[in-house]
Amino acid sequence: MVRFLKQKDKQKHILISALLTILSLQLISNYILAIGIVVVIGMSKELIHDWLLGKGHPEFKDMLANSIGISIGVIAHYAICI
Repeated sequence: MVRFLKQKDKQKHILISALLTILSLQLISNYILAIGIVVVIGMSKELIHDWLLGKGHPEFKDMLANSIGISIGVIAHYAICI
C-alpha cells in the first residue's frame, strides 16, 4: 500500500479527487450527488481519455486512488463545516 501511495500518478488522482469533492460539496451541499459527480468525472477520465483516446492506461488502481481522494475530501469538508 505504501508503494501505491508513493506513485506520482496516484497522488495526483488523490489530490484532484479530494479538491473536486470539496468544491462539489461547497456548491451542491448534497453528499451523495457531490460524490457521484466526482466518481463520474474520475470514471470518464479513465474511460474516455485513457481507454478510448489511448492517451493513458486505464487502471482500477486509479479509481481506488480517486476513492481515497473522495474520502479525504468528504472528511476535510466535514471538518471545515463543523
